[in-house]
Amino acid sequence: LDEAGVLTVLGYLTKLNQHSAGYTADTAKHSVGYVSDAIARRHIREAAQADEDLFLYVHLGDSHHPYYPPKPYQDLFADGFEMSVGEALDLVLEMSSDLHGYIARGVPFTNDEWNALQAMYDATIRYVDDTVRSIVECAENRLNDPIVVVTSDHGELFGEQEMLAHMVVADDAVSHVPLVVCGIEAVESHNGVVQHADAMKTVLNEVGVEFEVPIGYDLREQDREFAVTQRSGVRCASKLDMIGERDDAFDASRYHVGDLTSLRTRDYRYQRSESGAELVAIPDERTDVNDEQPDVSDEQFDVRSQLAEQCESWLRTYGRPKSEREEQAEFDESMTSHLEDLGYL
Repeated sequence: LDEAGVLTVLGYLTKLNQHSAGYTADTAKHSVGYVSDAIARRHIREAAQADEDLFLYVHLGDSHHPYYPPKPYQDLFADGFEMSVGEALDLVLEMSSDLHGYIARGVPFTNDEWNALQAMYDATIRYVDDTVRSIVECAENRLNDPIVVVTSDHGELFGEQEMLAHMVVADDAVSHVPLVVCGIEAVESHNGVVQHADAMKTVLNEVGVEFEVPIGYDLREQDREFAVTQRSGVRCASKLDMIGERDDAFDASRYHVGDLTSLRTRDYRYQRSESGAELVAIPDERTDVNDEQPDVSDEQFDVRSQLAEQCESWLRTYGRPKSEREEQAEFDESMTSHLEDLGYL
């Protein structure tokens, strides 16, 4: 409330049928893009009026599960499934409330249910896109040559490796996310492999801010061979335990144990953990290309060997995804409820 202001909150409440799920006390159904948009545009206007530099970070979470879009967006892609929109909305809530149970049971959705889940997800993305458009247009109209970066922290799984949301695996469905950079002409048409750190380092260098980004490349000067994704072994073990508690028949042995490090090139993904290493081709990501297979080509054998060496070198240089710090955060009742809805608590 302190950041948004009374008028913004009142505006949001009067527009719940347009920007959210209408008048309901179920927080899992609500979108808050309207509030984020209003706060962002206010900061842009204030910076423009004061002729001050502005760094603005906006996190839009309305495409996170349960994939419950605002009312005007709910039937946007309804022609892609046969059930009613109401049934589709009930389905996304049910899936989100029992993610671990559905995974434990082998994600037993029918084709129409998968179509409905993905349609609702697409609808939430469209709403986020529209929110981004509003913020970017405000920046373009009021600021001098703004640099805009639009990206995502993760994608979503819809049955890949029998998983949902963004748990356990590092497949493209989770790690291959949108990244758009505007305002730096040299990288606007870049089409190579990149990481978030590259965008960060490139933007900082462009605006003259000295800050060390150890794993980032300045995309104006250097291309990268592979992007690295890491998944914590501790959190993965916790997730697999929760899934296994839902059904004793769940087979956790097919997933990597311990910290997982993935190197992703244009054509392959090499990943290793305590369970071992594998090389899978993009976009299949299903079959391990190993030297025991009779049909493995010399190129694939060389790629596997090269990426194994590069992975070992990267881990020696930058370490493993572990923190020596013990950190604790405190949340008020509203934030705790919101994080519970998103599945983080």
